[in-house]
Amino acid sequence: ALVIMLDLSPSMMSEDLKPSRLVRARLKIADILRQRKDGQTALLVYAGDVHVVTPLTDDTGTINNIIPALHPGIMPAQGSNTEAAVSRALQLLKDSAITHGDLLLVTDGVDEDAQYTVREMMNREPHYRLSILGVGGTTPTPIPTGKGGFVRDNARNIVTTQLNRSELQQLAADSRGRYRTLANTSSDIDYLLDLPAPAQEDTQRVEREFDSWYDRGHWLVLLLLPIVLYSFRRGVLLSF
Repeated sequence: ALVIMLDLSPSMMSEDLKPSRLVRARLKIADILRQRKDGQTALLVYAGDVHVVTPLTDDTGTINNIIPALHPGIMPAQGSNTEAAVSRALQLLKDSAITHGDLLLVTDGVDEDAQYTVREMMNREPHYRLSILGVGGTTPTPIPTGKGGFVRDNARNIVTTQLNRSELQQLAADSRGRYRTLANTSSDIDYLLDLPAPAQEDTQRVEREFDSWYDRGHWLVLLLLPIVLYSFRRGVLLSF
């Protein structure tokens, strides 16, 4: 199972990646969903708080349809509460009785205090792994307000943001996962999704049932043919 956590903090609207960090992150998540052939997938979004977009499901198409609507404007509280997102993702796996699973954090940064909290949570859950996809560049860039200006602090200085790759890479390594910076090719997700499978003794066989539908509705057309042919007689449609 894989739980994807997408950062919807205002800094994700920065344009050091064109057209923006958020747009590139959404496209990359869509690529991940297309590449995943097996296993359940969930999607969370977070800013000041965290929300479950879709719980664990085999239907990645449903998740893909929701991705274009994800934007910081839909979040009720601004911020970047990474520790709440990780906690909720772990709970999703536990509630589904999944003993081994992966978390993928798609973000442009994690606060230093949050890094410490996340490490503690992951250390308590040795059967789960946290990988990180870093979004952004290392050059300081302003954060758009969406109204033609940039975010400013109390002293009216423009607030900038930049990707700290080394911190995110260390956080992923401490959480038994991997780190990659968002790339123009598929090399980033190829690496992140290619984590080694659990050992054989750690796997669990489950019995699951699915509805299997076989469409044979086209044969009903044969029942309509006599009616269609009869309707070509003069006056039939008018009398009907």
